[in-house]
Amino acid sequence: MRVFQFCSIVCLVFSLVSCASAPEKAVSFAQEKAATPTPEETIVGEWTAGEDITMEFLKDGTMRGSFSGESESGNYEFIGENQMRITIGNVKPSILEVLISTNKLSLTTLDGKITKYARGEYLEELKAAKELEKLNPKMILNMGPAEAFKNLAAIRVCLEAYFAENDTYLACPTNPSKWAAGKGASTPIPWDEGTAFDKIGFRPKGNVRYQYSVATGASGIATSYSATATGDLDEDGEVWVLTITSPSKRRRISGDDH
Repeated sequence: MRVFQFCSIVCLVFSLVSCASAPEKAVSFAQEKAATPTPEETIVGEWTAGEDITMEFLKDGTMRGSFSGESESGNYEFIGENQMRITIGNVKPSILEVLISTNKLSLTTLDGKITKYARGEYLEELKAAKELEKLNPKMILNMGPAEAFKNLAAIRVCLEAYFAENDTYLACPTNPSKWAAGKGASTPIPWDEGTAFDKIGFRPKGNVRYQYSVATGASGIATSYSATATGDLDEDGEVWVLTITSPSKRRRISGDDH
C-alpha cells in the first residue's frame, strides 16, 4: 500500500431545454452535428505533456514541438477518424491512434506507448498527475490522480463547513461501496446516493475511479478527521492511497467550552 499524507490541500473553487416539434428537433440536431468540430479542427493549437514536452499543430498540416529542449518540426495528416500520420525530418512516418476532446489529447503509437497532452483548464490536472508519477512511477498517467486531489480538496471544504455548523466532524463510510481493486478498478463507476457524504454536502461530478471515505478521531464529538481516496489505476490489485488529515484538532466553541 502506498500512502501519502498531506496536512493541507489548496481548496479548489468549484439550457434551457425547450420543447419543439419534430421538424424543429431534426433541424436543431442537424445544426448541432454540423457545429461539432472534427478531430482535424480540434487538434489545432498548442498542447503540453509536461514541463519539457510541447506540441503545436497548425491548420496547414505542419507541426512543431519541443522535446527536452530540442525543437522539431514536421507534417501531420489524419488518415482516419482516429488515426494520424506524423512525419518529422527524414525519419520514417509514425502512425498514431488519436483520442481527442477540446482540451485533452492522447496519442498512442503502434507498439502501445501512450503520451497524454492537455491544454486550458486540464493543464493543472496534468501537472498534478505528473507530480504523483514522480513519487510513484508505477502509476498510470491518465488524469485519475487529479480526480483524487480535487475530490479530497472538496471533501475537506465540506467537512470544515459541517464542523462550523455542528461542532463535530462526520464519519463517511466508503463510497462507491461497489469499488474493488484489481481488474476493472480504473473504470469510472457511479457514486452511491443517500450516504453520510450527502449530509456533509459532498457529491463528485460524474462517475469516479477512486473509493472515498472519512474517518473521525472519536465517537460522539469528533474534532479531527482523515479523508482517504483509494485507487488501483493499473488494475494490478495493489491499491494506491491518498490521505488528507485535519490540520489540527478543532476546539469546540459551544457548551462547556464557552
